[in-house]
Amino acid sequence: MDSGDGTGPLVRSGGNAGARGGADGLRLDPTRRTLVLVLSDMVGERWRAGAVHAALRTWAGRAPVAVLQPLPERMWPQSPAGPVERLLVSSPHPAAPGRALTVSHPVFPDGMMPYSGTAIPVLEPTTGHLMPWVSLLATRRSCAPLPVMLVPDEIPPLPPASSRPPPHPLSAGERFRRFREAASPESSLLAGALASVAPLTLPVMRLVHEAHRGDGARFHPAQLAEVFLGGLLRRRADATAKSAETAEHEFYPGVADLLLDTVRTSVALDTAERVSDYLLRRGGEGPEFRARLDAEGPGATWDLPEHAGPFAAASPQLLRRLGLSGSEPPEQYPAGLKPTGYFADEPESPAEWFVLDRVVPPLVSFADRILADPLLPDMVRRPAEHVVGLGGAWAAGFGWPGVQVLRIVGKALNDARITAYRDQLAQLLQWSTEQLTESTDLVTRQMRGLLAIGLSELGMTEAAVPHLRSVIRLSGVEHGPLHAYTFGARVHLHEMLYDAGWLTEAEAEGRALLADFDLVTPEQYERATWAHCVQHQAFTLHGLGRWREAEELLRTVLAANEETDGSLLRADPLSIVVWLSVVLSAQGRYTEAERELRTGLVAAEDRPADEETGGRHMALDALADLLHESGRSEDAEPLRRAAIRASEECYGADHERTVQARYDWLGHLHLLGRHTEALRGIAELEPDAVEALGAQHTVTIQVRQLHGLIAAETQEYEQSLASQRRLLDEVTGVLGATHRTTMVLRHDYGTVLRDAGRHGQAEKWLEALLRDEGKHLEPGDSMVAATTHSLAEAIASQDRADEALALCRELLRTQVRDLPEGSLRTAATRRQLVRLLAGTGAYGEAAEQAHVLWSVYRGALGEEAPKTLTAAHQYGLQLHRAGRHQQAVEVLETVIEVRARVLGPTDRATLRSRMRFGDALAALAVADAEGRAHREWTAVREAAVREWGEEDELAQMAAEALGAGTGEP
Repeated sequence: MDSGDGTGPLVRSGGNAGARGGADGLRLDPTRRTLVLVLSDMVGERWRAGAVHAALRTWAGRAPVAVLQPLPERMWPQSPAGPVERLLVSSPHPAAPGRALTVSHPVFPDGMMPYSGTAIPVLEPTTGHLMPWVSLLATRRSCAPLPVMLVPDEIPPLPPASSRPPPHPLSAGERFRRFREAASPESSLLAGALASVAPLTLPVMRLVHEAHRGDGARFHPAQLAEVFLGGLLRRRADATAKSAETAEHEFYPGVADLLLDTVRTSVALDTAERVSDYLLRRGGEGPEFRARLDAEGPGATWDLPEHAGPFAAASPQLLRRLGLSGSEPPEQYPAGLKPTGYFADEPESPAEWFVLDRVVPPLVSFADRILADPLLPDMVRRPAEHVVGLGGAWAAGFGWPGVQVLRIVGKALNDARITAYRDQLAQLLQWSTEQLTESTDLVTRQMRGLLAIGLSELGMTEAAVPHLRSVIRLSGVEHGPLHAYTFGARVHLHEMLYDAGWLTEAEAEGRALLADFDLVTPEQYERATWAHCVQHQAFTLHGLGRWREAEELLRTVLAANEETDGSLLRADPLSIVVWLSVVLSAQGRYTEAERELRTGLVAAEDRPADEETGGRHMALDALADLLHESGRSEDAEPLRRAAIRASEECYGADHERTVQARYDWLGHLHLLGRHTEALRGIAELEPDAVEALGAQHTVTIQVRQLHGLIAAETQEYEQSLASQRRLLDEVTGVLGATHRTTMVLRHDYGTVLRDAGRHGQAEKWLEALLRDEGKHLEPGDSMVAATTHSLAEAIASQDRADEALALCRELLRTQVRDLPEGSLRTAATRRQLVRLLAGTGAYGEAAEQAHVLWSVYRGALGEEAPKTLTAAHQYGLQLHRAGRHQQAVEVLETVIEVRARVLGPTDRATLRSRMRFGDALAALAVADAEGRAHREWTAVREAAVREWGEEDELAQMAAEALGAGTGEP
C-alpha cells in the first residue's frame, strides 16, 4: 500500500504490480471469507488526506478490517477521521464485516454516548491488543475495550497547501522539549547515543540501536521510530542518495548538543566501542547495510572515490566536547531547559561512587540474569527490564533510581513464589545492605533503607528492621529527630511493618510518629508524608479490629485533602474512600459504606482520565463485594465487568489487578449459576494468569480451583475431586499444609466431599482442617467460621443434629464476643442455626434466632434489602410452625407487601411468602381465615402456572393445599 504523496494506485499486488481490484486497488472475492489487515504507521499523506480511510470504509463493507500499527499507542498520529478511542465492540455474528460492527462506551450505559461511522480497530501487535480483537471475531464481542477509529461517511478534504499558514520555525530548545515530553526513557537514551555518531543513515541508526540492546535495556523497534519521527532529525540538503537506506540525516542545529547533555561523556564514547564490538561479534549477521574496507589487505578496496566517507564516526558535537574539534560553539540552553535528572547526574562523593560502582552492578546483573528465563512471568519481567534499563542511571540527592524498582521485582518474585530467584535476591540484598553500614551520607542512607524495605518485601522483615532503624538513628544524629528526612525514614518503617503484617509493632510506630508530627509545625515537614502516615495507621487499626479509630483517621485524611484541593494525597483519594467503606462495613454500617462508595465514584467521573491511578477499579470492586454480601448479586455483576475495564485502562490487560478482577467476575458468574459462561472465561483466563503471574501465584491457583468448584456445582463430583486433589497436592508441596492459600483449598475439597454425599470423609477432612486453623488463625477469623459451618453441615447430614448445633452455638458465642453487633458474619451462623433447629423440630428457638437475624439485617442493610426480607419470611415461617399463627400472619403480611412492591407481585419470592401466609391463615381457625387462605393459594397457583407451568413446585404445592386445606407438606 502506497500511503505517501504519490498518484498511483493505493494498493498494488506483490505478484503483479499492475493488478488492480477496483478503485481501492484491492480485489475481495465475495465467495470466500476474507480478512483485511493493513500494516501501517498511519503517517503518510494519503492518511492525512483521507484516501486510506475511504478505502478502509469500502473494504469494511465486505470483510472484517483492522489496522496493525507497529508504533506504540502514544505515538499514533491524529486522524482526519477523528481520534482513536477505546470502546467495546460487538458484531451481529462472528467475523462480521467492519460496517456491521457496533460500539459502546466501556463505562457509561448504552445510548448515553452516541457513535457513528464505520468502526475500524487499530491494534498494536501485542497480546493485550490482539486478544480482544480475536474475541470479537470469534465470539461477536470484544472481551475488553479496543482502540477504534470511527470513519465517517464523508471526510472533509484538507485545505490546499497554498492556503495553509507557513509552519512556525522551532528552536533547538523547543524541539528538544517536545521530544523529551513525549518520548520513552529508552528512546531518550537512544537519541543521546545517536547524537554521538555521524553521518546518520538508517543502517547506522539501526546498528546503534541494536548495539545498545546488549546492555539489557528494554528493546523495541518503536524506540528508533520515536527518535526518527520525534522532530529532531532532518534530511541533509547537501547529501545525495539513491535510496532511503543511504540517505543521510542530521540533527537540527543545536539539538545534538542538548541530547549529549543528557548522557555522560563516557556513555557517548562507549557508543562507538559498542558498535565496533557488535560488528566484530556478528560478522555480517546484523542489520543489512553496504560498506567497504578502506585499507590494504584481503577484502580491502583500494580505489574508493575521494568523496567516500566513513560508515560512521564520532559526531562533531562529541569531538568538540573532547577538545578535538574547532567547530562552532553549541547553541546556548534556553532559560530553564538545561537537562537534569537520571541521565545527566553523576555521583558527587566517594561514598556515592561506591554505591554506583560496587553495590549497583550485582543487582543489575541479577535482574539481567533472570530475564534469560523464558518462563519468567510478566509481573517479574517488566520491573526486571526496568532495573536493567536504569543500570547506569543516577539522580542527584537520591542515588540509584533502580533500587525503587528492585523492590517491585522482589515483591513480584515473592508473590509469584519463584523461590530460587527470591532466595538469590534476598542473599544479594543482605550483602548489599551490609556494604553500606559504615557510611552516613544521605544517599547511602537512602540506598540502605530502600534495600532493607526490599528485604522485607521478600519476607525477611526481621533482617530488614535493624537496618531501617539504624538509618533512622543516623538521620536523627545528622539532621535531628524531627527533621523531614528523619520523618520520611520513620514513615517507611511504619509502612514496612504494616505490609509485613506486624500490626502491633506498626500501631506503636504509627502512634509515636503522629505524636511527633504534632510537636512541629506543618512547614517543617512535607504534609503528604503526614497524610501517608495517617492513612497507614488507619489501615493498621482496621487490621487490629479498632474500626472506629480507623474511621476517624481516614475521615481526617480525606478532609485535609479537600482543604488542599486534592493536592495532599499521594494515593488516589478514591482508594481512601474504599478503605473508609471497608471499616464502615466492619462495623455493620453497610448502607453508609455503599453511600460513600457511590458518592466517590460519581465525584471521580469529573476527573481527567490521565489522573486515574487505580481508585476507580478499587471502588467498583468494593461496591460489587458489598452488593453481593447484601444479597444483591445480580446488581453486582455489571460492576465486576466495569472493574475489569477500569483496571485494564489503568494498569493494562496483563496486570495482576486486572487478572484478579477477571477472576472475581468469573467467580461471580459461578455464584449466579452461569456455569457455562464461567467455564468459557476460565479457559481464557488460566493461560493468561500463568503468563502474567506465574503458575504458583495465588490468583492463578484460585482460577484453577474455580474450575473444580464449577464441576462440583454441575454434579461432576469425581472430576472435581480429582482436579482439586491434584492442585491441592501441588500447592501443599510449595506452601505447606497450613498456609492460608492451602487451607482455603482444603476447605473447598471438604465441601465437595460433603456435596458428593461422602459425609463421613468430609467430616474427618474438615475436622483436621479446623484443628490446624485453631493453631494458626485467630478464633474470629472468617476461615474458621466457614470451616465450622461446613463441618456442621457434614455432621448434620449423618443425623447428628445435636453435635452440629453445639458447633454452631460455640461459634456464635465467639462471634458475638469479638465482632460488632451488626456484623453480617454473625448472621451467617444464625442462618445455619435456624435451619438446624427447624430440622430438629425446635421451632420456638428457631423463631427466636430468625427474629434476631431479621433485626441484624434491618439494621445493617435496611428494611427492603433482599436478605432482610428473606430473614423476615423465615421468621414468619418458624412462628407458624411453632404454633404462633397470629404473629406469623402479621409478619408474613408485611413481607408480602414489601416484596410485591420491591420485587413484583409474581416474583417467586413474593409467591412463596403468599403461600406461607395462606398456611398461617388456615391454621388460625377463625371466621373467614380459611376463605382468605384459599384465595391466597389460588392466586399463587394461577401465577405459578402462568409463569412456569403446571409442573412447577409452587404450583404443585398450592394445588395440594387447595385439595387438603393446608399448604404444609
